[in-house]
Amino acid sequence: MFAVHSHFQSCSSPYPTRGFSLIELLIVVAIAAILIGMAVPNLKTFIENNRLATASDELYSAIVYTRSEAVKRRDNVTLCARNSNASLTCESTGSSADYANGWLAFVDCNNNGVYDACDTDGDGVADTQEELLKVTAAFDGNLSITNSNTTTPNIKFDMAGRARAGVGTLTISANSHIYKTLEVIRSGNTYFN
Repeated sequence: MFAVHSHFQSCSSPYPTRGFSLIELLIVVAIAAILIGMAVPNLKTFIENNRLATASDELYSAIVYTRSEAVKRRDNVTLCARNSNASLTCESTGSSADYANGWLAFVDCNNNGVYDACDTDGDGVADTQEELLKVTAAFDGNLSITNSNTTTPNIKFDMAGRARAGVGTLTISANSHIYKTLEVIRSGNTYFN
């Protein structure tokens, strides 16, 4: 008798099938969605804190720069909040002066704390625009940088590096969340609180 050998093997393989069942896949997707849902608010806070840190560091550097230029040039140098229309003018009212709109640093030849022209030849007519040293653009988002000194929010340093105006606390915040404060004191020193 003949033995009949089939050329067809059974469907079972010596190697187990690898993959996920539909239920396993749905569980992994659900866990991933939960983790992403938990991470997004933290990421938003991280990004906001990073923006605030950048703004406060830039403002601190601008204040130190303004003071050093006053000493170096042996002249009055002012740092003012830019007007909200992004022009090269200082904000005219202290209560609306927001350094988040950017700022200007300039040699204040007529010592009035405003970026304008001054009388260099003594004839009583303003004839020369003050020297603009630094211009910073506005920050994006709902950032706010205000000076507690609303009477004279522009920070002015004399040739000895002393603050002659703008002495007070600058508050850096977003969405009513205070991130940092900078203190400008009469001696001209500036520090984070």
